[in-house]
Amino acid sequence: MSSMKVSYVYIETNYDKSVFYTGVTSDIHKRHYQHQVGTYNGSSSKYHTKYLVWYDVFSPITEAIKFEKRLKRWRRS
Repeated sequence: MSSMKVSYVYIETNYDKSVFYTGVTSDIHKRHYQHQVGTYNGSSSKYHTKYLVWYDVFSPITEAIKFEKRLKRWRRS
């Protein structure tokens, strides 16, 4: 029996919840740490998205990517 690697779709936000960052990763703990210390480059380090507010588990990764793309089209309200 082969085991599929799990992937995570997650949302991080900044202190006042004015910016939301959505991403996909295979290691949620490592990625959250990268957000917290500011080593994850791009808009997440620029806007200080350090607070994990939501995540879900997917397998295979193609399902995670598909869901992330759908999630990014949602309205913030």
